[in-house]
Amino acid sequence: MIDLGTGDRRQLTHFKPGYSIRSFDVSPDKKEILFDRVQENSDIVLIDLKN
Repeated sequence: MIDLGTGDRRQLTHFKPGYSIRSFDVSPDKKEILFDRVQENSDIVLIDLKN
């Protein structure tokens, strides 16, 4: 986060190496950030819940 008045910076996240953020959005009240995080070599898992 950067304060546009002072130029001060504050890191908001602390991800381990290997993660990338593809996109993000800020909640209407400006209190939350939603982001799409991607990890290299990640797996996709399908869980089939049988009735």
